[in-house]
Amino acid sequence: MVIITRYVEAHSEPAADGTWAEAGMIAWLSVLTIAAFVVGGVLHGLVQHRRRAQEQRRVRKAEQHYLITNPAD
Repeated sequence: MVIITRYVEAHSEPAADGTWAEAGMIAWLSVLTIAAFVVGGVLHGLVQHRRRAQEQRRVRKAEQHYLITNPAD
């Protein structure tokens, strides 16, 4: 994000009042970057939750199988 902002600032001229004409574009780019990180984090969380749930089911099934095949005396 910083690299893109610096690139845009270096290749554009400030407006007559001293403001950057591309400020709106940079703001939208910032919002889209934040949104992409949020979406990526949510997807990562969902994948990790699914893996954890599968591992818990696998361990539970293995424990039940062990208890069935090796009953306590």
